[in-house]
Amino acid sequence: MKRFFHYDAERRKAHFSISRHPAYNEEERIANILQEIGGYLQKKEYTYEIIVADDGSQDSTVELVSGISRNNGNIRVLRNYVNRGRG
Repeated sequence: MKRFFHYDAERRKAHFSISRHPAYNEEERIANILQEIGGYLQKKEYTYEIIVADDGSQDSTVELVSGISRNNGNIRVLRNYVNRGRG
């Protein structure tokens, strides 16, 4: 998991990004993971985004994350249609 933190001094706002690399066939875990991370970040005073990079999942990982992202605009999914592994 990669984390990026940016502070905009002009607006006096901070932005935090989390990118989960790679997500492969995570349908049984991904909803709980996103709920836990999102719940924590919603309590903070900065904006955030969570980016799920799907790596060619054969299960419903992408559909689950897409459904969650419709209710939470801070979550996005990027999809590779072919599994590329960690490299």
